[in-house]
Amino acid sequence: MPLWQFRRDLNVLTGSIGSLLQADRSRMHETIPVTSRDELGQLTGAFNELQASVYREYDELDKRMRLAYNIQQKLLPQKEPAVEGLEVASMCRQCREVGGDFYDCLAFGSSRLAIAIGDVTGKGMPAALLMSAVMVLWRTEMLKGGSSEEVMTRVNRSLYETLQGELFVTMGLAVFDMKERTVDYASAGHMAPYLLREGELQALPVSSLPLGMDPDRQYRGTAYALQPGDAWVLYTDGIIEAWDEQDRMFGFERWEQLLRGLDGTVPLERQLRILTDRLPEMHADSSGDDRTVVCVRFHGREEAVCKETVSGDRYNVDNVKTW
Repeated sequence: MPLWQFRRDLNVLTGSIGSLLQADRSRMHETIPVTSRDELGQLTGAFNELQASVYREYDELDKRMRLAYNIQQKLLPQKEPAVEGLEVASMCRQCREVGGDFYDCLAFGSSRLAIAIGDVTGKGMPAALLMSAVMVLWRTEMLKGGSSEEVMTRVNRSLYETLQGELFVTMGLAVFDMKERTVDYASAGHMAPYLLREGELQALPVSSLPLGMDPDRQYRGTAYALQPGDAWVLYTDGIIEAWDEQDRMFGFERWEQLLRGLDGTVPLERQLRILTDRLPEMHADSSGDDRTVVCVRFHGREEAVCKETVSGDRYNVDNVKTW
């Protein structure tokens, strides 16, 4: 083989190996022509077989990830609980195929609604598996009854028995009671929720360890009185820790500026769309994080929003749900 041809074939093989190492899947279906039967030709043939095997593995992984994604999406709220006087909009966007953010809603009759939001440590499949387990666990404990602090304490104890402190979960739990016109809120190391009342924004004080760290932790809930027009905003840290094009963290200050712009006369779903559209673009890399937001507006029984009125001016937005 002429030296120039050897160098050419070797450069082609080296470039393909580099693409394989970088997981460039756009080139994995390409094979390198075997132009000789010498050692270089044998190496080229072996590489083609390796690349085909890796491509098949990626294809199988894609199928599994899509299945995991579909299962995870089905765990999120699918039905609209009918709780008179409350308007709810939610958004959950995962940075990768599956993630560790979650939220859930459980209605008790027509007057009580429990909303949970949380974030699991880690990323990818391990976080998704733990997220699924936590959702099933919190639903089980919530259906047993009790206040937000009692439910949180029971969930924590069960999680610790399984995880033994190796992984943990932050979680916020709000129970809205329309008869009492109160919301009972407890937090396990989760981001402080916001209350928007008459144009004034307030971050509600919370403190405690995440779930799964201390089996004897007793969580404490706080009851807040509801007033017509109140808007509650629950979210995960992926909102605050988003990075913009100037490599700046989005941060609390800009998030709070957006929340102050919420308009009580506009359907909450549209307001949530505006909020999410103004967040930095998501990036599916090591610096990205899942983002979840749940907004709740209390109208009072006399001022309850008719669902048909809201849906008449509804955006068709993926991953945004309203109740």
